[in-house]
Amino acid sequence: MQNDVLPSDTLKDSRSAEASRQVGSVSAALTILSCFQGDEDLSLSEIHRRTGITKSRIMRLAGTMERHGFLWTEPGRKGYRLGPTLLRLGHSLESRFHDIAEVLAPLLRKLARDSGDTAMYSVMQAGGRLCVASEEPHHAVRFTVPTGSIRPLHAGASGRVLLAFGPDKALRELLCMPALPALTERTPTDPARLEREIAETRRLGFAVSQGEGQPDSFAVAVPVLDDDGTLLGALSVAGPVSRYSPQRSGGLVAMLLGVAPSVARALRFLPACPRADAGHGHPASSIARAVARPTSK
Repeated sequence: MQNDVLPSDTLKDSRSAEASRQVGSVSAALTILSCFQGDEDLSLSEIHRRTGITKSRIMRLAGTMERHGFLWTEPGRKGYRLGPTLLRLGHSLESRFHDIAEVLAPLLRKLARDSGDTAMYSVMQAGGRLCVASEEPHHAVRFTVPTGSIRPLHAGASGRVLLAFGPDKALRELLCMPALPALTERTPTDPARLEREIAETRRLGFAVSQGEGQPDSFAVAVPVLDDDGTLLGALSVAGPVSRYSPQRSGGLVAMLLGVAPSVARALRFLPACPRADAGHGHPASSIARAVARPTSK
């Protein structure tokens, strides 16, 4: 009689392969959700362009996500949009981070007024970058980032700061991906290039990006660190790329570095302040260089 019990090694390999396949599917589904930029309809072709995932796989995953309310389609409208399940989850996050947004509002409001750009505080959350609080300037043309929005870590200055000074595990997992989704033509999609840029961010103590998360936008970001050097989050300003110049970036970096300690002190009194598991320490020498001279990056 044939024994249907698999050898332990074979069973272990089978489970490992299945786990890898499932994680790959989850990663692809999250990549699809992350490619949306607010309340917009995206066609199958546009999702494919932004993520690099094959259209057939997008259709399979989108069907599952639609059944669970993560994506939404409407009669007479082409494409997909974010679904009501995300709104429910977003409300849960909003209640968790409400105190942070309230405490930081005066600091971000002043930063937005002094810089003339949108001021934001972001944290690493669920494998992405969550905007916890933001304040906009009074310019007619400005960059809008909704509070509660989650963006990929590899696109933009804030994500680069979180990867550079946050847990090594998050960086390793991201760099293990064979390719990263492109949100714009300037999004870094090559893991080797991203690793170089993160090393540069760690050396300088700040990051600058242009058109990586959204076209025609720029961002400058610095880490917010606790007294022991643990990363709390990323403080940034962002605006239309027409307002950016290499000469301006040095002043913006100095402004951000001047506000970051106040942000850390304000967060210290909140019991549920999110903290990274392990950072890379306080980039003191990098900060000194950042304040001393503008960057041409």
